[in-house]
Amino acid sequence: MRIRIGLALTLALLTAVPADAARDVFVRDSPRSGAATCLRPAGPPGMVGLIGAVRSRMSPYELLRVSATGVTLAGTARLGVLDQCPALAAAPNGHAIVAGSVWRERRRVIRIALAEPGGDFRAPVDIAGTRAGPVSMAAAISPRGDAVVAWTLMRPVRRRAEAGTRVVAALRPAGGGFGRPRFLTPWRRGSFFPFAAVSAAMDASGTATVAWVQPAPDRRDISGLHRVEVATARPGEQFAEAQAVAGPVQDTEPVALAVQADGRALLAHDGRDTIELYERGPGMSRFERVDAWPGRARHPGWETPALALAPDGSAVLAWRGNAAAGNEDVFVSSRRGSGPWTVPARVQRSRDREDRGAIGFVTYARSGASPPTDFEAGRLRVAMSDTGGYLVSWTRGRGAALGDLLLEARMVRGEAGGT
Repeated sequence: MRIRIGLALTLALLTAVPADAARDVFVRDSPRSGAATCLRPAGPPGMVGLIGAVRSRMSPYELLRVSATGVTLAGTARLGVLDQCPALAAAPNGHAIVAGSVWRERRRVIRIALAEPGGDFRAPVDIAGTRAGPVSMAAAISPRGDAVVAWTLMRPVRRRAEAGTRVVAALRPAGGGFGRPRFLTPWRRGSFFPFAAVSAAMDASGTATVAWVQPAPDRRDISGLHRVEVATARPGEQFAEAQAVAGPVQDTEPVALAVQADGRALLAHDGRDTIELYERGPGMSRFERVDAWPGRARHPGWETPALALAPDGSAVLAWRGNAAAGNEDVFVSSRRGSGPWTVPARVQRSRDREDRGAIGFVTYARSGASPPTDFEAGRLRVAMSDTGGYLVSWTRGRGAALGDLLLEARMVRGEAGGT
């Protein structure tokens, strides 16, 4: 098997490269233990992460630099045998962080590896241990080297199909070490084996923003309720009291978060077949609701938003339809500067029953260490250049003979505020 990374993301954000220059570039031959899982954008254009060749006691995670001439290895983080895809973040000047969880003596250990500009990743450091299971993890790093790692925990509750979830975060000042993890929420109970999800970002000053979706108890006959919250920590300080952005909201999935260097930020979430958008201005501490896009009868179940934000306030917001409702349409809205958001444009239509959506993961059943299963391989992703050009990418699945599923990568590019 040969691993390829689409250069569309990188080339579409380089204004000097024509639109038709997007192409695939060969990365490496893939041995049996080197499956292409956990491909993630690192933040700066052209920086991505990918699992390397897995050994008996190591799941190396490679930071790759993608350009029009090829792919080069920027560094390798060696955390141990990963049981899920790690979190990755990099700053434009080269500071980078990889965070993941590994098993050790019947407990999970949260480990991180840091890289300085121009250098490889240093030896990993343990920042927390837990007997509860980390479910979602996010990391962010500033150009100064400040960093934040946030994760969610889940533990079973001895009652029906309920479970408790909690959100935890650890901070690192520039040039220092990670402090003691802080609980951002209490244990909260939800039904039907609930999962919490977390997102993290940092501005140029080192201010950390962590947003999460956490299950909430049912209300009479209303199930699937969630709370959407966000907390901020300024450099050298602990997290302030969390802001309840929305809640309880039914059927909410992971929250989308985008933060610029000056601290301005956008936050979006789904729920009740509606995409909700919030904004925080530069120097401000709270998010305010600015817009909402409710689903329509012909397009049920709008969900899973993705965001990107430019320095001048230009932004793009994309989301998908609900596959369970038979809708795999993809929609895009954008704005130029602080202007109005455009009417959502549908850039993919679900015309037939063979469209299966983004299901892109592989399971392994052989003995020994295996690459982590990637449940986000087909996730909708967006990117934006400093001049307002944007790109939206996703995968689409179609049925084949004998029940197989064929995946194809798709993308659309445009200018903020355009049609």
